[in-house]
Amino acid sequence: MLQVNYHENFKGAPTLLLAGTKSDIEALRDLFGTWTGERVDLVKYFGKTGINLAGMREMVLNHSSTGPNSVVRVNDDSCQWRVSKSWKKRIMGLLQALIESQSPSHQYLDSGEGAVQVLCSKDEYEPESPASFPHT
Repeated sequence: MLQVNYHENFKGAPTLLLAGTKSDIEALRDLFGTWTGERVDLVKYFGKTGINLAGMREMVLNHSSTGPNSVVRVNDDSCQWRVSKSWKKRIMGLLQALIESQSPSHQYLDSGEGAVQVLCSKDEYEPESPASFPHT
């Protein structure tokens, strides 16, 4: 199950943390591989047994045709991740590198243009274990 947690201060900045196993990261990569820019509610896409949200009530992926390449905004417990077409390709490459890594690792998926960083972690935290998942 992909764990998605919003932290006001994680590694020195507001952070959207996506954490899971290799298969969870593969599922996220597959989402980006088939995504054509439509609005995607990640809970509906992954199903309640495929994703766990913490610190927010919803997470939505949207296309960004102008402006920043990969930016997250959190308002009233709603997380909006806007990604441009060119940045989608970069995210897919970063996720593939994460999948191929033989050791626990992570990648930053944001473009550095927004206030919230996006960190995707593979095998750095125990799946579905609240005690091992970092909290603010």
